[in-house]
Order: sequence, then C-alpha cells, then structure tokens
Amino acid sequence: MSHVSPWLIVVFFVGATLIALHLRNLRVAFWSVVALSTAILLTKLTLVWRPWWPRHVLVEVRPLGDLLSEPFFLPLHALIYLGSLVGVWFVERHATQVRKTIKFLLVSVVFVAVGFDTCMVAHLIRRLESDDAKATIRTINSLTANLLADERKHLLVTSGTVIRDQAIAKISSNLYWIIKDEFPEIALMAISLHMRPSSPRFQDQVWNVIQIGRESKAREFLPLHRADGSPGSLAAAAMVLQPPRRVYCPDVSNAPKGRPDCRFYQQPPTETIEYTSLACFPLPPAVGVTPFAALCLDGGGAYRWDDRLDEIKRLIDENAAGLYSLLAGYREGERCLFRAQDGH
Repeated sequence: MSHVSPWLIVVFFVGATLIALHLRNLRVAFWSVVALSTAILLTKLTLVWRPWWPRHVLVEVRPLGDLLSEPFFLPLHALIYLGSLVGVWFVERHATQVRKTIKFLLVSVVFVAVGFDTCMVAHLIRRLESDDAKATIRTINSLTANLLADERKHLLVTSGTVIRDQAIAKISSNLYWIIKDEFPEIALMAISLHMRPSSPRFQDQVWNVIQIGRESKAREFLPLHRADGSPGSLAAAAMVLQPPRRVYCPDVSNAPKGRPDCRFYQQPPTETIEYTSLACFPLPPAVGVTPFAALCLDGGGAYRWDDRLDEIKRLIDENAAGLYSLLAGYREGERCLFRAQDGH
C-alpha cells in the first residue's frame, strides 16, 4: 500500500471545499477559507525556513502574560467585546431614532478600551524597566563582592576604591530608574547619596557622595548639626534622629512655615530650586547601629506623596543594602574618590 502524504490530503480537502463554496456563491465563506489556508501555508513554510522563530516570538510576547494577569483586564475586555456585539444586534433590531445614541455609546466604549490599554502597556513597560534595574543591582552587588575579595588577595591591579566608586555609581543610577518607574507620580528629578565620614577631621560634615538626575550637585558638603544642636539638613536628620526615621518636606519653598520635618531643610545659597519636595531615608544598617548614610529624593510635582513614603522606604531597603556596605569601606580613610555618573 503506497503512502499518501498528509499535506496532499489537506490540499485536496481545501480545494474541494473552495470549489463547493464557489459553486454555491458563498463569497464570505470562500474568502475566509482562502485567508485561513494562506495563513496556515505561510506558517508551515516559515517553520521550514526559520525553525527558530516560534521560540523567539514566544519570548518576545512573554511580557504580555504580566499584562493579562492585571486585575480587571480580561473581564473588562470581555465585557467590551461582548457588549459591542450585543449593541450591534440591538441597533439592527430597533428603530432608527435609537441607533445614533447606541452607536455613540459603542464608540465611547471603544475609546475607553483603547485608553485603558494604553495605560496598561505604559505601566507594563515601566515595571519591566524597574525589574531589569533590580536585576542589574543584584548582579553589581555579586560582582563587586567577588572583585573586592580578589583585590584583598592582591589578585587585581585595580584598587578597592575604584571598584567601590564604580559600583556605587551604577547602583545609584539603577535605583534612580527603579524609583522613577515605580513611582511616576512623584515626578522624581534626582536622587542623592549622603554619608557621614568617620574621620574626626570631618565629623561635623555630611558628604554628598553622588547625585543622579541633575548634572550639578546642590552642595558637596552639608553641616551635620546647626549651632543649636539640631540636624543641619534633611539628610543629616535622617541619620542622627533617634530612632532613625525618614524625613519629608512636601514644600521646600515654604519650609519655615511647613511641616515639622521642613525645619531641617537647608536651601542651597546659590542654586535656583527646581524641585518642590524633598525626602531623605536612612540606609538600612545593622540592627541597633546608628546609620551613617542616607538617600534623598527630589520631587518636582505639586503632588504630596506622603501616602507613598512607606512603599518607597521598603523599595530602598530591598535594593540599597549594597550601597551601605560599599560606603562602609570608604569610612576607613579620611579621603575618598567619588565620581558622579548620570545614565542608566
């Protein structure tokens, strides 16, 4: 018994179907079968010529799984599409005077769906960028630990200061994008990393280690305390207040009359203030240890983000622990090498 190719059977069946539909003058069905058959044929030929493409496409569209898992995404779309079909049927069955109203409602629903899709896609893109930055920070922490271990064993020519400098710059840059992507409502303009040096020569100063987001630093050094013994800045307050806590001033232009934390704000003497709000968070030290570093965020919008501070603090604690350990290496000496870097 001779072997008959399955594709030959398929071609025969499709051809017979097309002839039957053509003889019965079923044009819609005829062209539907033609389109479906063409799509299947092109897919088969592509699999033969480019066998890698299905896996490539699956990887490319994998982020759509996150989008589909968003609450209300599928129910809302199912309601929109089914509602459109029901609306079309209802229009065809009712009087002319009702049709315009129903058609207007259908168009409005479609615009709502498009707007919702746009917002969800933008949200997904920001979340993917944030996840990528978090993965980068974990890689930097692991790589830096290995390099510093090799440097202590004199296996590297590069000094530990340069390694820490580069790691701090990269972690700070990625942390800037994480916060900017996950909290777009605060209109983040810059983040700055501050540290109290351990040397007695600089015990009354807070150093601005690096700033990401704006080209120039507001100040290289800030006072740790004022003449009355109160913290000399918001960055200093985040480190010296007991117990350590975040400090937040929602309106720096009205700091003297603002919230209690605003009294710690110190306006730069020569800089034109572009940001409107400022929050500083102590970096997480070991339990029971007074923090010697703080991360400050400059917000540019009128929105007061009190309700987001806890979430921002949690995100910083999860991703900035490596910064604290790297800065600890600098405190062993009196002078440090820092190089500010922008970018992602």
